[in-house]
Parts: sequence; structure tokens; C-alpha cells
Amino acid sequence: MIKPLHILIILMTVYSGARAEEGGELFFENVGVSIHLIDPDSITLQVTASTEDLFNTVSVFPNAGSEKSVFQLFQKRIETYLQARVPVQVDGKNIRLKVVQWKPGGKGREDGFDSSLATTLENSITLGGILPKHRNYLSTHVDMWMERDDAADTRVSFSLFHNAILLKQEVLKREMIWKFPLSRDSLSIMEKTIKSR
Repeated sequence: MIKPLHILIILMTVYSGARAEEGGELFFENVGVSIHLIDPDSITLQVTASTEDLFNTVSVFPNAGSEKSVFQLFQKRIETYLQARVPVQVDGKNIRLKVVQWKPGGKGREDGFDSSLATTLENSITLGGILPKHRNYLSTHVDMWMERDDAADTRVSFSLFHNAILLKQEVLKREMIWKFPLSRDSLSIMEKTIKSR
């Protein structure tokens, strides 16, 4: 099971945000996206943002006293939202990912979001799937919070791992496409370059 990650630009301390009404605290400002390629053909996409921002995103606000149905509604809505707003394409074609971990240290899809997370500053949700057999490159982008008039100029902290080795990190503005090769030769060259530093 993939553990929550702390990338160079603080993936796990994101406070996403738009400006408060009178120019106070920022919300919907940053989001972290961590992609893991795992041989032979698995991929996971971990999205990290402030818990409060995630609640506001789908207009569901679980708390310590909430019924189980409230947490389940949040999970249903946020999965659909992330699938639509953080699309992953291989050679220009969308691949379907679904949530495999709702929280850091979670034990799978059935280990859902719960009251212990309702008051945490941030949360990481991991989606996973299978890559097509024939693949040349992968691309993704983040369209989160575009529908919000109060959203700031969201910046996305991307990181790429292959078999737990960090290959690449980059910070881009929302909607900008992040693209990298998927061939075994290309990934091997990237790994050798990292190890030689």
C-alpha cells in the first residue's frame, strides 16, 4: 500500500484556496498530484488537498457526529469529481481510474473516509487502474475548482514515481498539461539519470 508522500514542494501540506471575502486566508490555492507507475502495468494517482477544500468542492461536510451515509455521499461525489477533473490519458485516450484508498494508511477501497479525518488539515485520496499494454506517453492536467468564482490561481505540484523511485517533480498552473514518456527505455533512462546525481 502506498504511503502518503511529502514531495519537495510540500505535497502533504497543501492549503488550497481562493481568497476569503475580505482578503484573508487563501483557499483552493494549491493541490498535489502524485503519479506512481508500478511494473508491469499498474498506475495510481494520489491527489492531496486541504480537507476543508475537498468538503467545499462537493458541498458535503462530514463531522465527528455525522451518520455513515454522509461520509458515503462525500466519497461518491469526490470520486466522480476527481475522475472528471484530473483526467489521465495514455497516447491521447482516457484511462479509467477508481479510488483504491480514501485516506493515508487506508486498507483499500472498503476502508472509507471516517470521523477521524473530518478535522484533519489535509487528506490524500488515491485512484488506481491498469495501463494499456501498448503505451508511449502519459498526460494529465488538473481542472479542479474552475467552477468556483472564489477560486484562486490554483497551482499544481506534480510528482512522478516509477517503482517507488522519484523521477520528476514540477509545479504548473491549473489546466496546464503534464506529459512524460511511458516506454520502458525512457523510464530506465530517467531512473539512471536520477541515480547518477
